[in-house]
Amino acid sequence: SGMGADVIVSACPSCKSNLQVAAARLRKEKKGKMKVMDITELVAEALV
Repeated sequence: SGMGADVIVSACPSCKSNLQVAAARLRKEKKGKMKVMDITELVAEALV
């Protein structure tokens, strides 16, 4: 991404849904690969 981030994290389910749509659009336009995660997913991944 333009900011150098690979992952965007949200605690809001509605926001996560909107961000997933935007990330899919970026992939389709070949403008980046942004992973969208819920905060609980990030915490779970950090604990493994």
